[in-house]
Amino acid sequence: MIQLQSKPSIRVDKEQVFALLLMRFNIKPSKANILVTEWLSQHPAQNWENLKYLLEHNRVTVSGGVLKDVLRATTPEIHTTRYQSNPYPMLPKGSQQLKFSPSQNKRRYRGVEY
Repeated sequence: MIQLQSKPSIRVDKEQVFALLLMRFNIKPSKANILVTEWLSQHPAQNWENLKYLLEHNRVTVSGGVLKDVLRATTPEIHTTRYQSNPYPMLPKGSQQLKFSPSQNKRRYRGVEY
């Protein structure tokens, strides 16, 4: 009798995926089975072993009750604010910025500047 090695491996991967979803996202196995089957139908090239790897390395997350890739679940760059060529990021570009003169860096003690 020849036994296929993939069947026990798939079972172990399924159990580990369900355990990761339960521990990390508090999703019961009955709900996790629905999420995983939807995700696997959207990603036909992936399998349980790949999903386990992605969950272990934080590349897949649950967002809005759906498994999503981390890159797709994050906010797009359009909504992030970036300050370019502004040495003071908390101040708007047109506002007055403090200018330091060399005399402010000197220290005085008993009338003598150091």
